[in-house]
Amino acid sequence: MRVLFTTHPGSGHWHPLVPFAAALHAARHEVAFATTPIGCAAISALGFRCFPVGVDDTDEEARQRREELARLPGSEAAAWAWSNLFAGVWA
Repeated sequence: MRVLFTTHPGSGHWHPLVPFAAALHAARHEVAFATTPIGCAAISALGFRCFPVGVDDTDEEARQRREELARLPGSEAAAWAWSNLFAGVWA
């Protein structure tokens, strides 16, 4: 069987998948990941094949998003993150 894990490049997103990927690999299945180039660097370092897809944030883009989130109160920050990150940048 061939298995492709697609994931956000943050380690909190792909790292929980590693035990599943390792178990599949140990069972002689072909395993790979697909994420942005920065994420691929970390995943490849663990010995998994990784296909770079999409684009990484620039430092400036990430800084601007952190500043925007810091200006908003809790519930507004959560709503902003869902609509601007998960339904926007990362969708």
